[in-house]
Amino acid sequence: MTSQNLLFDIFFQNNHIVSKNLASYLNKPTEKNIHNLRISIRRLESTYFIIPKSSKTKSSERYLKQFKKLFSMNSKIRDYDIIIEKFLEYKFESDSEIIVLLLNKRDKKLSQIQKLAKKLSKLKTPRFRLTDSIHSKFEKQVLTLINRIEQYAPIVVEDESKVDELHYLRKTIKKLRYILEIEKKDSYQNLISNLKHLQKTLGKIHDCDIFIWYLEKISDKDQNISSLVNRERYKRSNLYSSLIQEMSEFSLPERSPDT
Repeated sequence: MTSQNLLFDIFFQNNHIVSKNLASYLNKPTEKNIHNLRISIRRLESTYFIIPKSSKTKSSERYLKQFKKLFSMNSKIRDYDIIIEKFLEYKFESDSEIIVLLLNKRDKKLSQIQKLAKKLSKLKTPRFRLTDSIHSKFEKQVLTLINRIEQYAPIVVEDESKVDELHYLRKTIKKLRYILEIEKKDSYQNLISNLKHLQKTLGKIHDCDIFIWYLEKISDKDQNISSLVNRERYKRSNLYSSLIQEMSEFSLPERSPDT
């Protein structure tokens, strides 16, 4: 298992990437820069997840809490980007009324979020306490995530309408992948590759769910929207079928009886 000092080094490296992406985001909050910032925050959070509680401090807790808040707030911006992209895929003009409306809402929300982002760009890097329980923490958290996947996977497979469970499964798979990537074990590579593939399909389904939710919200204002809902549901259904196939071929690592 990664040594304590190396784990902290990885945390600080990830934190440096967050700072770099935050600067790019503040300079130009494009869809790409928002995406890069969100991924880097997730990786930072995943590293923090396996740091023992005894090593964490009040400053480190506050630090992660603020970045998780920024991540959550930017999720709304990400949703706007997904919806706009979907409309463009369905051949809506970029200057159409509905896209202009979405862009205006996005910009208004973004201006509020950037106030927090500017504050976070000035935060000092947190400190940690030394401890000797890194290995047990890593194994415990990996096991926790595996248990969550095993809990939610059957629910998602049996019922494609379980949107919340599907979303939670996607986040858990992503977190497990990021944690396993901290370890440089060859035995993890196949599992990481499979997790990436599942994450990608789950992400596409999640994008469909965001778009369908928005379309249903505005469908009473435009009859043409109803046809879009049906087309997007058809696309989601095909993606769901692919997910079922992928999950039938996916297996988590076996655990010893004492774990």
